[in-house]
Amino acid sequence: MRSSIMAAALLSSSLLGFAGGPSNAAEDNEVGLGVYEKPQYLGADEQEWVVLPSFKYHTSRMSLTLRGERLFLDLVPSPRLNAGLMVRYDEGRDEDIDDEVVRQLASVPAAAELGLYLESGLPVTLLGWDDPTLIIGTVNLRDAVGAGHKGQVLEVAAGLFREWQSSTSITAQVILTRTDTDYNRAYFGVSAAEATQTGLTAFSPGAGLKDTQVQLVLTHDIKDDLTIGFTTTYGRLSDKLSDSPVVSVRGDREQWTTGLYLNHRL
Repeated sequence: MRSSIMAAALLSSSLLGFAGGPSNAAEDNEVGLGVYEKPQYLGADEQEWVVLPSFKYHTSRMSLTLRGERLFLDLVPSPRLNAGLMVRYDEGRDEDIDDEVVRQLASVPAAAELGLYLESGLPVTLLGWDDPTLIIGTVNLRDAVGAGHKGQVLEVAAGLFREWQSSTSITAQVILTRTDTDYNRAYFGVSAAEATQTGLTAFSPGAGLKDTQVQLVLTHDIKDDLTIGFTTTYGRLSDKLSDSPVVSVRGDREQWTTGLYLNHRL
């Protein structure tokens, strides 16, 4: 889904430092580009293609990383911990969508979500297992600025990271996202006036779990300075939000995002 596009690519790059890989692996500056197929909007059953950029600029004191719609400022100079500020661009839901009924609902303007993030990894060797796999965890909390959905988003993820021969890696994780009332009503609500206009049932959700996602990322170093990656995310909207006619009548609670990206280390 949109909130996860390229997020795991950032984690996979950072985990090289957690895993004790080459000393400069997590410090290389890089640029990249990805192509992704994703839902047109939250709950949609129509897909669209997007092209998203990426880069990483690293110094001894901080790193600035763009992964698609997410910008991370890492302020913790530690090889085993990333923490700092993040900005996520939320594209909203405008009138340029295929579904003629959902187009009649109130649009959700694009907005920036500002917040904090933390991510780290725990080698399974600390648990007595003789394996280079890492147990990974991430959390971020974001608030919308300006118009947009005007809500708050809490995202928590946990999973595993495994590297083979310093050139190929796999990341698998489960992501839970909680959103507040403002967010859920913006994307899934149907007012009484909109119900009369569209024929949909009025719906006014409260805060709660938005969705559960399972994400898989595969990366491979084609050359010393070039990495190709494949990512796919399956998301399932919560039972509460799936009752929204935006999903149950006009969309699909099961959401897929799939893509390929290429990163060049400088």
